[in-house]
Amino acid sequence: MRNMQKKAWKICVFLFVMGAFSLLLRWMQNLIVFDKETGLAAPGAALSYIVAVFCVVTALAFAVIVMGLRKYKAPREFESAFRGRTVFYPLGYIAFGFLMVAGATWLFIAAGHSEYPTLFRTLALLAAGSGVAVPVLLNGTKNNLDTGAKCLCSVVPVAQFCFWLIVSYKEHAANPTVWVYAIEILAISAALLGFYFLSGYAFGRARPLPAIYFCGLGGYMCIVVLADSLTMGRQLMFLATAVLLLLTTVVLVENLEEKG
Repeated sequence: MRNMQKKAWKICVFLFVMGAFSLLLRWMQNLIVFDKETGLAAPGAALSYIVAVFCVVTALAFAVIVMGLRKYKAPREFESAFRGRTVFYPLGYIAFGFLMVAGATWLFIAAGHSEYPTLFRTLALLAAGSGVAVPVLLNGTKNNLDTGAKCLCSVVPVAQFCFWLIVSYKEHAANPTVWVYAIEILAISAALLGFYFLSGYAFGRARPLPAIYFCGLGGYMCIVVLADSLTMGRQLMFLATAVLLLLTTVVLVENLEEKG
């Protein structure tokens, strides 16, 4: 068991370090590659290729790591899979709740100055719902939350990120420079898949390896996107998601068991 805890934290450190390097590269790309007046990216900029390669290499390397976990037995019951063995996980999902609700509040207030106030206020309400639902769900490993409540709580963040994907597309649809919003779209998509596979545990259809992979990848991408010039509300929402998904990856891995 202690061996799995070490392995879990090594994976978390790997994702965090790669995320930090990718964030730095993305920040440099935003600073150097994009024209300050037109917003257009310099064609053929080497830094853009470096950012892309770094993200792809991280995703592939993590896929190899997760494939190596097939030799372990993964619990499929909600309580067994999300049983945190340290104080960090409860602190993590409580921090997620506070950060997500704070980001949602900021986004709701600032939405009046945006081009799509109704869309952003709806997103803010869904985010606030996630900030409450996810801690309630994960705390359910202690207080035996009933199945219906688990299913409902697990669906809220999936709905939030599905809607966030629509809002992001609507906001950037007319922008010809894909690099401006590509990382944001990828971060939302990866986090969406992470929450989708996590909801499988509540519905009794757990798929442990995809859950581990997309939680880790979602956490990594949510770190990278923090380099973008987003509103403070969305920055807080991405930060909350990164914290939760990385710690969830740790918990899912440390609860793996040796086969036989």
